[in-house]
Amino acid sequence: MQTWSGGSTPTAARSRFPERPEVRTELAYVYMTIHWTEQARREIEAALGAGADDTMAHYVAGVVYAWLGNQDAAEAHLRAAVARDPANAAAKAALASLFGQ
Repeated sequence: MQTWSGGSTPTAARSRFPERPEVRTELAYVYMTIHWTEQARREIEAALGAGADDTMAHYVAGVVYAWLGNQDAAEAHLRAAVARDPANAAAKAALASLFGQ
């Protein structure tokens, strides 16, 4: 994950680079790690809407949707994360934990 220096914050990076979905994905990940679920949902949906289609974006979406109780979306995104990176241990563990797969 990128480090933020010079007093800048991840939300400042989002303001400076709104067209870059990877910035929104990283911000969603930060929110996810501190359990700010609604903020994480908002950011990951913006990232996906802006074209994010990598394993990290789908992993974050899967975890966030699972926490929000949207199991169908959670499973779909976690499967997409594994499809894009079959070595993604976190996504595989989430699938196993949540869906026994």
